[in-house]
This record gives sequence, C-alpha cells and structure tokens, in this order.
Amino acid sequence: MTTQATPSNLLPLNPEQLARLQAATTDFTPTQLAWVSGYFWGVLNQQSGAAVAVPAQAAEVPSITLISASQTGNARRVAEALRDDLLAAKLNVKLVNAGDYKFKQIAAEKLLVVVTSTQGEGEPPEEAVALHKFLFSKKAPKLDGTAFAVFGLGDTSYEFFCQSGKDFDSKLAELGAERLLDRVDADVEYQTAAAEWRARVVEVLKARAPVSAPAQLATSGAVNDIHT
Repeated sequence: MTTQATPSNLLPLNPEQLARLQAATTDFTPTQLAWVSGYFWGVLNQQSGAAVAVPAQAAEVPSITLISASQTGNARRVAEALRDDLLAAKLNVKLVNAGDYKFKQIAAEKLLVVVTSTQGEGEPPEEAVALHKFLFSKKAPKLDGTAFAVFGLGDTSYEFFCQSGKDFDSKLAELGAERLLDRVDADVEYQTAAAEWRARVVEVLKARAPVSAPAQLATSGAVNDIHT
C-alpha cells in the first residue's frame, strides 16, 4: 500500500520549512517521532493557553453481585442460569459462592441477589454460615444503598421450609436494603418457579442497571468461576 504526498499548497508549511523539518527528522525512530509530535502539541497549548481536552470518563456501570449459597448444587444451578440470563441481557454481573464472598464489603453493594438453599433444621448451607452469622451480628452494617432479591430453595416436608431464604430476606430488609422483588420460596420441584423468578429479576435489573458495553463486561470479571 502506498501513501500519496499531500500537495504542498495544502500544507501549513512553506517548502523551505517542510524541507528543514524532513531533514531534522529523517533519522528519527517511530517512537521519537511520536514523542516529538506530543512535545509540539504541548508547546502549542502552552502558547495559546488552550486547555488540553481530556476524554470524559465513562459513567460507572453498577455491578450486580449474585451470591450462590448451595448445599447439594441446586441453588448453584439456579444462580448460574440467572448469571447467564443477565449476561445475555448485557448486564454487568459477578457470581460468587457464599463461602468466597468477602461479606465485610456488603455495604458497598448496590444490587445484590441471593440464591440459597436450606439444610437441617432451617440452617443455611455450610458455605453460607459465615455470611449468615455476620448479617445477624452487631457488626452488620446499614444497607441503605443496597437493593436486593432472594430466591430460596427447600422442601415443604420439613418444618423450617426455606428458612435460610427467609432469614436472608428479612435481615437484608431490616438492615435498610430495598427489596426489588418479593422473596420466592421454591419446593423440591423448583425449576418452573426458578425460571419465572429469573425472568422477573432480569426485567427489574434492566430498569435499574444500565446495559454494559462488551468491553466493560470483559474487564469487570463478569463471568466468575464458581467453585463446587
């Protein structure tokens, strides 16, 4: 590919000035040429008093934190399906196991979704015990800036049906967080309820969180590996 020279009558330099410039830079490397270009641009702005334009910083896209609290894997599967739905809607989402979640940062969360099962006599899954204890302790922070939704999985044959989901839902609200959707308590055959809830969550979050550009999704760690 060849580049045609610009006609001299269209240049801001006269032929003599152009010749001197070419002679002075004939042995410059590309890096040196780039530096010289920036140097003269700076000189120009200093002389003219013009401000150098700085690109406006892109508005921060709020990330959705999706916590999976699973004992047998069902809650994890629901959370993974919701993550995929949110990514398909071009929303910025981070999926994390309850056991890996740094719960002391919870006050910084803007949009929080919890998918949890219940075990034993209404206890949270093992991986969510620390988070549960923290939220019910005196150390739990106010969550006035957080909006949340909870999906609980359980078995109606047990006395404390979906108790873990009920606990998380009531405590988050008590700490001042805004409830995005009413909690859903799903029985053993949870698939239909989960699909309907996921669709509602996506619609609500699309209205609350701006659609994220592909580059933002890629750099934000939107697709987190979730450990079994």
